[in-house]
Amino acid sequence: MTGPTPDRRGRRLRVVTAALACAVLLGGCSSGASGSTSTAGDRPTDRRTLEVTLAPEPPGIRLSFIQQRFDEGTARAAITMMNYSGHPMRVRRVGLDWPGYPGGPQRRPYVVPSGFTVDLRYRLPVPRCGGDPFRTAPIGVAVTGSRTVRRPIDAQGLRFLRRIWAMDCNERLLARTVRLEYDGPWRHGRRGREPALVGSLRLQRLSGGAPVALTEIQGSPIFALSLGRPRLLRPSARAVSVPLFVTSGHRCDPHSRAAVTTPFTFRLWATIAGEPVTVIAVPRERVQVRMLAFLDRACAEETGQ
Repeated sequence: MTGPTPDRRGRRLRVVTAALACAVLLGGCSSGASGSTSTAGDRPTDRRTLEVTLAPEPPGIRLSFIQQRFDEGTARAAITMMNYSGHPMRVRRVGLDWPGYPGGPQRRPYVVPSGFTVDLRYRLPVPRCGGDPFRTAPIGVAVTGSRTVRRPIDAQGLRFLRRIWAMDCNERLLARTVRLEYDGPWRHGRRGREPALVGSLRLQRLSGGAPVALTEIQGSPIFALSLGRPRLLRPSARAVSVPLFVTSGHRCDPHSRAAVTTPFTFRLWATIAGEPVTVIAVPRERVQVRMLAFLDRACAEETGQ
């Protein structure tokens, strides 16, 4: 859960320089304008300030949906409550009323003060895949001690929900078709002029006979990933190993490495019977340890330490 964030009511912006304030808010300056007179004696370093108060948010309750970047690839998400009601909301449960993620509200007791925006933790249920669930508008639900608040999920929340639902269903489709795993034998080599950790992505068929092809893989801020060939699991094949190259991405400074919150959230693009799917493919812990050891070695070579 992220901490409460104050709303925009009462925030003030300072617009520095009289010239900018006059041009934007007064339509220009003149010698007769009160508080904005410019004289020949003014020095170029003179500054004036004008306080601008943003319009208050319309009163009421609004609900949204979010998943933080470090939760990608998991069921962890949040229902966002924006409380502009003028009084605190004592929330007991939150949820989604939507066929794409069917399930009732989940217990999440929290007092949301008036004028605050709070992300209330929500665990995604098992998705219902197939068809177009967005023909039904997703509704956010917040249950208090005295009533149930129902609001349409706003546009920003819808963008999160569309992407996460599609990726969730893609992962389940891929998992029914093949077993995907990061595999060896791991060895140290080179990708062009760069040190590389060379392994493979192994696809082992579980069901059906549809061709499965890997098209692209995206690394993280500290790991650059690329695929070799072959990349296709043919209908008659039971398994294929796709060469995988891991390089440092030239992000060896300590600040970059310390600041990364999702070092192993890799994205993989594939096709199943020609239909595109996108999934989050996080390696197992033992592979993560191997990749970090490689990064130490590659960065030592790059920095000469």
